[in-house]
Amino acid sequence: MKIKYCTLTGVDENTDIERLTRLSKDFLFTEWGILYSPARQGTPGRYMAANSIEGLLKSLEIHVNVALHICGGGVPGLIAGEPEVSRLASLVSERGGRIQLNFNSKKGTVHTPDLRRTIEKLAPMRVITQHNRNNAYLWSEVPLQNHQSLFDSSGGNGVKCKVWPNPLPSYCGYAGGLGPGSMSDDLDNIATVAQGREIWIDMEGRLRIEHDGSDRLCLKLCEQVLSETNEWIVARQ
Repeated sequence: MKIKYCTLTGVDENTDIERLTRLSKDFLFTEWGILYSPARQGTPGRYMAANSIEGLLKSLEIHVNVALHICGGGVPGLIAGEPEVSRLASLVSERGGRIQLNFNSKKGTVHTPDLRRTIEKLAPMRVITQHNRNNAYLWSEVPLQNHQSLFDSSGGNGVKCKVWPNPLPSYCGYAGGLGPGSMSDDLDNIATVAQGREIWIDMEGRLRIEHDGSDRLCLKLCEQVLSETNEWIVARQ
Protein backbone atom coordinates (compact mmCIF):
# COMPACT_ATOMS: atom_id res chain seq x y z
CA MET A 1 0.00 0.00 0.00
CA LYS A 2 1.25 3.47 -0.89
CA ILE A 3 0.05 6.52 1.04
CA LYS A 4 -0.39 9.52 -1.24
CA TYR A 5 -1.70 11.94 1.40
CA CYS A 6 -2.18 12.11 5.13
CA THR A 7 -5.00 14.64 5.36
CA LEU A 8 -5.26 16.58 8.63
CA THR A 9 -8.63 18.30 8.64
CA GLY A 10 -9.81 21.38 10.48
CA VAL A 11 -7.30 24.23 10.02
CA ASP A 12 -8.80 27.12 11.97
CA GLU A 13 -8.31 30.79 12.81
CA ASN A 14 -5.87 29.92 15.63
CA THR A 15 -3.63 27.55 13.67
CA ASP A 16 0.05 28.51 13.57
CA ILE A 17 0.54 28.79 9.80
CA GLU A 18 4.35 28.99 10.03
CA ARG A 19 4.47 25.71 11.92
CA LEU A 20 1.93 24.18 9.53
CA THR A 21 4.18 25.18 6.63
CA ARG A 22 7.24 23.61 8.29
CA LEU A 23 5.36 20.35 8.80
CA SER A 24 4.49 20.29 5.10
CA LYS A 25 8.18 20.66 4.28
CA ASP A 26 9.20 17.93 6.72
CA PHE A 27 6.48 15.50 5.60
CA LEU A 28 5.74 15.90 1.90
CA PHE A 29 2.67 13.64 2.04
CA THR A 30 0.84 16.11 4.32
CA GLU A 31 -2.43 17.60 3.13
CA TRP A 32 -4.37 20.14 5.20
CA GLY A 33 -8.15 19.96 5.16
CA ILE A 34 -9.99 23.30 5.43
CA LEU A 35 -13.67 23.15 6.33
CA TYR A 36 -16.14 25.52 4.68
CA SER A 37 -19.81 25.80 5.65
CA PRO A 38 -21.89 28.81 4.60
CA ALA A 39 -24.03 28.47 7.73
CA ARG A 40 -21.27 27.80 10.28
CA GLN A 41 -18.40 29.86 8.88
CA GLY A 42 -16.79 32.25 11.32
CA THR A 43 -18.16 30.50 14.41
CA PRO A 44 -15.70 29.46 17.16
CA GLY A 45 -13.94 26.24 16.24
CA ARG A 46 -13.12 24.54 12.99
CA TYR A 47 -15.20 26.52 10.47
CA MET A 48 -13.18 29.50 9.29
CA ALA A 49 -14.85 32.54 7.74
CA ALA A 50 -14.81 32.53 3.94
CA ASN A 51 -12.61 35.63 3.73
CA SER A 52 -10.10 33.98 6.10
CA ILE A 53 -10.05 30.84 3.95
CA GLU A 54 -9.51 32.97 0.84
CA GLY A 55 -6.62 34.82 2.47
CA LEU A 56 -5.05 31.56 3.61
CA LEU A 57 -5.28 29.95 0.18
CA LYS A 58 -3.61 32.99 -1.38
CA SER A 59 -0.81 33.25 1.19
CA LEU A 60 0.21 29.62 1.74
CA GLU A 61 3.40 28.52 0.03
CA ILE A 62 2.65 26.53 -3.09
CA HIS A 63 4.21 23.33 -1.73
CA VAL A 64 1.55 23.14 1.01
CA ASN A 65 -1.09 20.62 -0.10
CA VAL A 66 -4.66 21.65 0.68
CA ALA A 67 -8.15 20.20 0.36
CA LEU A 68 -11.24 22.35 0.79
CA HIS A 69 -13.99 20.34 2.51
CA ILE A 70 -17.31 21.91 1.48
CA CYS A 71 -20.10 21.11 3.91
CA GLY A 72 -23.86 21.55 4.21
CA GLY A 73 -25.42 24.15 1.94
CA GLY A 74 -22.03 24.81 0.34
CA VAL A 75 -22.43 21.73 -1.87
CA PRO A 76 -25.68 22.74 -3.62
CA GLY A 77 -24.23 26.25 -3.63
CA LEU A 78 -21.22 25.07 -5.63
CA ILE A 79 -23.48 23.17 -8.03
CA ALA A 80 -25.57 26.33 -8.51
CA GLY A 81 -22.49 28.48 -9.07
CA GLU A 82 -22.85 30.51 -5.86
CA PRO A 83 -20.03 33.10 -6.01
CA GLU A 84 -18.43 32.67 -2.56
CA VAL A 85 -17.93 28.90 -2.64
CA SER A 86 -17.09 28.96 -6.37
CA ARG A 87 -14.32 31.49 -5.71
CA LEU A 88 -12.85 29.31 -2.96
CA ALA A 89 -12.96 26.23 -5.19
CA SER A 90 -11.21 28.18 -7.95
CA LEU A 91 -8.41 29.21 -5.58
CA VAL A 92 -7.93 25.58 -4.55
CA SER A 93 -7.80 24.55 -8.21
CA GLU A 94 -5.14 27.16 -8.94
CA ARG A 95 -2.98 25.59 -6.20
CA GLY A 96 -3.44 22.07 -7.56
CA GLY A 97 -5.45 21.10 -4.48
CA ARG A 98 -8.55 18.99 -4.03
CA ILE A 99 -12.09 19.65 -2.84
CA GLN A 100 -14.28 17.32 -0.84
CA LEU A 101 -18.08 17.52 -0.95
CA ASN A 102 -19.67 16.54 2.35
CA PHE A 103 -23.38 15.86 1.95
CA ASN A 104 -26.05 13.23 2.56
CA SER A 105 -27.68 12.24 -0.72
CA LYS A 106 -30.75 10.96 1.16
CA LYS A 107 -31.71 14.54 2.04
CA GLY A 108 -32.38 15.31 -1.62
CA THR A 109 -30.49 18.61 -1.79
CA VAL A 110 -27.95 17.24 -4.27
CA HIS A 111 -29.07 15.43 -7.42
CA THR A 112 -26.67 13.00 -9.05
CA PRO A 113 -26.88 14.37 -12.64
CA ASP A 114 -26.11 17.88 -11.35
CA LEU A 115 -23.26 16.54 -9.22
CA ARG A 116 -21.77 14.72 -12.17
CA ARG A 117 -21.90 17.81 -14.39
CA THR A 118 -20.25 19.87 -11.65
CA ILE A 119 -17.42 17.41 -11.04
CA GLU A 120 -16.85 17.09 -14.78
CA LYS A 121 -16.75 20.88 -15.13
CA LEU A 122 -14.19 21.17 -12.30
CA ALA A 123 -11.73 18.79 -14.00
CA PRO A 124 -8.82 18.35 -13.80
CA MET A 125 -9.24 19.30 -10.13
CA ARG A 126 -9.86 16.18 -8.07
CA VAL A 127 -13.23 16.09 -6.31
CA ILE A 128 -13.90 13.78 -3.35
CA THR A 129 -17.27 12.51 -2.16
CA GLN A 130 -17.82 10.55 1.03
CA HIS A 131 -18.56 6.86 0.59
CA ASN A 132 -20.95 5.69 3.30
CA ARG A 133 -24.35 4.05 3.64
CA ASN A 134 -26.19 7.05 2.19
CA ASN A 135 -23.76 7.82 -0.65
CA ALA A 136 -22.59 4.33 -1.56
CA TYR A 137 -23.88 4.51 -5.14
CA LEU A 138 -22.03 7.71 -6.10
CA TRP A 139 -18.75 6.13 -7.18
CA SER A 140 -20.49 4.09 -9.89
CA GLU A 141 -22.94 6.79 -11.03
CA VAL A 142 -20.23 9.46 -11.29
CA PRO A 143 -17.48 7.46 -13.06
CA LEU A 144 -15.23 10.40 -13.82
CA GLN A 145 -11.44 10.34 -13.74
CA ASN A 146 -11.27 13.28 -11.31
CA HIS A 147 -13.90 11.82 -8.93
CA GLN A 148 -12.44 10.21 -5.78
CA SER A 149 -14.17 8.48 -2.86
CA LEU A 150 -13.44 8.62 0.87
CA PHE A 151 -14.61 5.79 3.09
CA ASP A 152 -15.93 7.82 6.02
CA SER A 153 -18.30 6.19 8.49
CA SER A 154 -17.20 8.56 11.27
CA GLY A 155 -17.95 11.91 9.67
CA GLY A 156 -15.07 13.57 11.52
CA ASN A 157 -16.31 12.43 14.94
CA GLY A 158 -13.30 10.28 15.78
CA VAL A 159 -15.26 7.02 15.92
CA LYS A 160 -12.99 4.08 15.16
CA CYS A 161 -13.88 2.11 12.05
CA LYS A 162 -14.51 -1.49 13.14
CA VAL A 163 -13.85 -3.09 9.75
CA TRP A 164 -11.99 -1.30 6.96
CA PRO A 165 -13.76 -1.81 3.61
CA ASN A 166 -12.14 -3.21 0.50
CA PRO A 167 -11.05 -0.51 -1.96
CA LEU A 168 -13.32 0.62 -4.78
CA PRO A 169 -12.27 0.29 -8.43
CA SER A 170 -11.82 4.07 -8.38
CA TYR A 171 -9.22 5.97 -6.34
CA CYS A 172 -10.20 6.04 -2.67
CA GLY A 173 -9.16 7.08 0.81
CA TYR A 174 -9.84 5.94 4.38
CA ALA A 175 -11.15 7.80 7.44
CA GLY A 176 -12.77 6.80 10.71
CA GLY A 177 -11.19 7.31 14.11
CA LEU A 178 -7.61 7.65 12.89
CA GLY A 179 -5.31 9.68 15.08
CA PRO A 180 -2.16 9.87 17.22
CA GLY A 181 -0.94 6.83 19.11
CA SER A 182 -2.47 4.19 16.88
CA MET A 183 -1.31 4.94 13.34
CA SER A 184 0.94 1.91 12.95
CA ASP A 185 -1.80 -0.59 13.84
CA ASP A 186 -4.44 1.28 11.84
CA LEU A 187 -2.24 1.47 8.75
CA ASP A 188 -1.43 -2.22 9.05
CA ASN A 189 -5.15 -2.98 9.13
CA ILE A 190 -5.91 -0.72 6.17
CA ALA A 191 -3.00 -2.24 4.22
CA THR A 192 -4.54 -5.68 4.69
CA VAL A 193 -7.56 -4.69 2.61
CA ALA A 194 -5.92 -2.08 0.35
CA GLN A 195 -3.01 -4.39 -0.50
CA GLY A 196 -0.86 -2.75 -3.18
CA ARG A 197 -3.19 0.16 -3.92
CA GLU A 198 -2.30 3.84 -3.57
CA ILE A 199 -4.67 5.44 -1.05
CA TRP A 200 -4.92 8.44 1.24
CA ILE A 201 -5.94 8.71 4.87
CA ASP A 202 -7.97 11.47 6.52
CA MET A 203 -8.64 12.43 10.13
CA GLU A 204 -10.22 15.23 12.08
CA GLY A 205 -11.81 14.56 15.47
CA ARG A 206 -8.77 13.19 17.33
CA LEU A 207 -6.60 16.14 16.24
CA ARG A 208 -8.54 18.72 18.23
CA ILE A 209 -8.34 20.07 21.77
CA GLU A 210 -10.79 22.16 23.79
CA HIS A 211 -9.75 25.74 24.52
CA ASP A 212 -11.93 28.52 25.95
CA GLY A 213 -15.14 26.75 25.07
CA SER A 214 -14.25 25.84 21.50
CA ASP A 215 -12.13 23.23 19.78
CA ARG A 216 -8.84 23.93 18.04
CA LEU A 217 -6.58 22.01 15.72
CA CYS A 218 -3.56 20.83 17.72
CA LEU A 219 -0.41 20.85 15.60
CA LYS A 220 1.43 18.82 18.22
CA LEU A 221 -1.04 15.99 17.64
CA CYS A 222 -0.75 16.53 13.88
CA GLU A 223 3.03 16.22 14.07
CA GLN A 224 2.71 13.01 16.07
CA VAL A 225 0.43 11.54 13.39
CA LEU A 226 2.81 12.57 10.61
CA SER A 227 5.80 11.10 12.46
CA GLU A 228 4.00 7.79 13.08
CA THR A 229 2.85 7.64 9.47
CA ASN A 230 6.34 8.39 8.19
CA GLU A 231 7.81 5.67 10.41
CA TRP A 232 5.29 3.21 8.99
CA ILE A 233 6.16 4.20 5.41
CA VAL A 234 9.93 4.01 5.97
CA ALA A 235 9.67 0.61 7.70
CA ARG A 236 7.91 -0.86 4.66
CA GLN A 237 9.97 0.63 1.84
